[in-house]
Amino acid sequence: MLSSDQAIRILQYCEQNTPSVSEILAELGGRYETTIGLIKELSAWKLVKVTREKKGVGRPKNLIQTTPLGKQFIEQHNRLLGIRLRSNDNDIRRALKQAAETQRLLELGIDPYVRFQEVNEIVRNIANTSQIGKHS
Repeated sequence: MLSSDQAIRILQYCEQNTPSVSEILAELGGRYETTIGLIKELSAWKLVKVTREKKGVGRPKNLIQTTPLGKQFIEQHNRLLGIRLRSNDNDIRRALKQAAETQRLLELGIDPYVRFQEVNEIVRNIANTSQIGKHS
């Protein structure tokens, strides 16, 4: 998946304009190879459409345009940026403890997801047993 803030900036810029690669570089900066790679990735995800435009003499320009899916992606991304996660020191301590426990399981060769499923099954069995006891 897209892992770059630069990819989001390219998407947003192409939503407002239909620039060429050189115009994107002039406006947003960055390395040519990286920008081309991001545009190819955005195109593979169908978030942008690349069209060739030939004007006069010389090599045709590749124009980049945000697709409807790309526009929807930008809207959702902007909406999610507005959501703030709230946590306190205790939450962070718990998360660190869980991460350490996960690492310990991995070092022992135990899949944490499988272990989680096992614990859930035990809890469900206990809950079922206690419900049966209430109905007797």
